[in-house]
Amino acid sequence: PFLNYLQAVVWFVLSLMVSCANDAIMKYVGTHISPWQVAFFRCFFGAVTLLPLMCYQGQGSFTTHRPWLHIVRGGLLFAAISFWGHGVKEAPITTATIMSFTVPIFVLLLAPIFLRERVTWPTWVATLIGFGGIVLVLQPSSWSCWGPSMLFVLAAGVFGLLDIINKKYV
Repeated sequence: PFLNYLQAVVWFVLSLMVSCANDAIMKYVGTHISPWQVAFFRCFFGAVTLLPLMCYQGQGSFTTHRPWLHIVRGGLLFAAISFWGHGVKEAPITTATIMSFTVPIFVLLLAPIFLRERVTWPTWVATLIGFGGIVLVLQPSSWSCWGPSMLFVLAAGVFGLLDIINKKYV
């Protein structure tokens, strides 16, 4: 069991490193091209990277019984990355890193609605405290309603919705 926990911690730390590196790259590249283009290239190179593995797995990895679901998921992913890219371009990278930890809060908010999961009151209290932390970090008096902070919130909400869709259908 200890090795399982250690492996989980290693994967979590690696995911944090990759996420921070992605944000730093998006911030740098976003100074030269549009965040929409950054999102396009992230999706494009993700597909190009995945394509050899899919070819290796055979024709079955290219077929689906729910093509519209994949189109919707792809569109939502593109939108979320685009919103995130706009936020990263305008806000400090530390804000992006902090906001990346809010996706599970949105998953928790959406899970009872779409997955019919039961959430206990201590979890709701912890979620409210988490939202309080978000408000504290974002300093709402210093940003307009359509500022980079709202782009992060919108992106985190869409990423949370994607997690719900993945849990329900994949």
